[in-house]
Amino acid sequence: MKKTVLIVIILLLGPGSVFADGQFVQKVLNIDLLRLLDGEQVKLIGIEVDQGQKEQAMDFIRSLVSGSVVALEYDVEKRDPQGNLLAYVWFEYEPPDDKDRLNFPENFDVHYVVDEEGEGSFYVLLNTTVVKAGYAKPQETLPNSKYSSLLNKIYEENVITTAKAISELDTAMVGWQ
Repeated sequence: MKKTVLIVIILLLGPGSVFADGQFVQKVLNIDLLRLLDGEQVKLIGIEVDQGQKEQAMDFIRSLVSGSVVALEYDVEKRDPQGNLLAYVWFEYEPPDDKDRLNFPENFDVHYVVDEEGEGSFYVLLNTTVVKAGYAKPQETLPNSKYSSLLNKIYEENVITTAKAISELDTAMVGWQ
């Protein structure tokens, strides 16, 4: 399958940038809920969690963002009725091999951010990564819908890939009978 990489170069972080100031993730509370060091809780926009895989999903998310600084991207509404921040969460990703910095895991949604000192970093969207990993599915959360079509596309690609794998397994099983 062809690797799809979305790379956007953002020249400066500051007022009006795509990302809010970096926030330290203190704890993963749920598949779609993080606690920041300042006590704020952040709910990931646009996903519905699969409670059947909760422990595996939480381990996966912890491995990506626990104890890390993340960038928050807000949509139309900044808070839910419970007072949680509503955000798309971007985590810094360091490719394992500096020689091949554009060889990202398949279908990562990546932004390349250059700060005021000219230093660049790659950021990956956690919301889509959780859907790609199969731990969540898209959920319409109007009016916050900036990435709805992307989340739906990723989910549909996962469903098609899974259906093909099941079909191939069924075909292989027929040969065993």
